Amino acid sequence: MSPTPAPAASRAGPCTTEGTQAFAGRPYDAALGDELRRHTGAERVRVVRPGQMVTMEYDERRLTVEVDAHGRVARVRCG
Repeated sequence: MSPTPAPAASRAGPCTTEGTQAFAGRPYDAALGDELRRHTGAERVRVVRPGQMVTMEYDERRLTVEVDAHGRVARVRCG
């Protein structure tokens, strides 16, 4: 009997943004960040606000959530 692999939502590793369009427009808070992290399989979440300077290095285990001036999710991407 072979072991059953863990579901993607519970693993940390390279993230995927498949299905994240449904999060667009939702107000961002810590709970939503945790939900996005689990949904994408990312290890950590970085929130970027309008005008905020960020580093440009790519990290396949990080989810970047861009929020608009009202704190709503505008874009979700890996890296």
